[in-house]
Amino acid sequence: MHQLSRDEEVGITSRRRHTGCRARQRSVSALVVAAMLCAGPLNAQQQKPCHSICAPSLTLQPAAIISHVIDRPRVKDLTTNKITLLPKTTNLIIQLVLAAPTAIPRTSLLASFQWLPTAATASNPFTEYTASELGTTVHDNEPSITLGALIALLKPAETMGWFGANGYVADNFGPAQKSSDANAYTHKLDVGLSALVNVFNWLPDGTWLRHAQAVVTLDYIATGLPKAGEDVPKGERVFLTDARPAKLILGLSLPVAPLNPKQ
Repeated sequence: MHQLSRDEEVGITSRRRHTGCRARQRSVSALVVAAMLCAGPLNAQQQKPCHSICAPSLTLQPAAIISHVIDRPRVKDLTTNKITLLPKTTNLIIQLVLAAPTAIPRTSLLASFQWLPTAATASNPFTEYTASELGTTVHDNEPSITLGALIALLKPAETMGWFGANGYVADNFGPAQKSSDANAYTHKLDVGLSALVNVFNWLPDGTWLRHAQAVVTLDYIATGLPKAGEDVPKGERVFLTDARPAKLILGLSLPVAPLNPKQ
C-alpha cells in the first residue's frame, strides 16, 4: 500500500478545508437565496389585496336602542277611542356583527344578529295571550337578522386611530309589523349611519381593549312598518300617522375575533 508523504497529506488536508469552506459558502448562499425566495412571495401576499371577500371580523355590541327619536306616530286606542302619541322607549339590544372586507375599496359584507331582551309588548305574538291575561310582562324578544353592505366613510387609520364613520344598506329579516303581513317574519329595508370613537386608543398596541369602540348609530327602517290607517296590533290600536322608523343606538363595539384586529 502506498504511504502518503507529509507534503501529500498537507495538500489533501488543505484541499479538504478548501472544499469544506466552499461547501459551507454554497450552503449559506443557498439559504440566503431560499430566504429571499420565501420572503418575496410572503411580502407580496401581505400587500396583495384579497380577490373577492377577505377574512371577516366578529364584534359584540351591547347597546341602548331608543325608538321614535325624530318624531312619534299618533295612534288611536280602539277600546277607549283615546288618541295619543306613541312614547319613546329605551331598551337593551345585543348584537353580534360579522363584517368581511371585500376587494371593493371601503366596502364590506355585513351580517348581524340582534336581540332585544328587555323590550315589552302587549301580547305574545305566537300565543296571542295578553300581558294582563298572563299576569306578567310579555317580552318582545324575538331575534332578527340583518344582511347587507357596509361602506367605510371614514377609517380610523385616517384619523390616527381615533374616529371612524360607516354607512350601511341592508335587509332586516325580523318580526312582522304590518297588518297585511302574511308571514311571522318579513324583509325590511334597513339603512343607517354609524359614528365610531376609539376611546381606548391611548392604550399600548396589542391591548385588546384598545380596539373597543363607542358607537352611535342612527338606524332607519324604510319599509315594512305600519302606515296611517293600519290596525296593529289588531283590535288594539290604529295608526293615524305613519310609523316613525328612526332609532338611535348608543353602545360599545367589542372585538371577539380576531382579538387584535388591525385598524
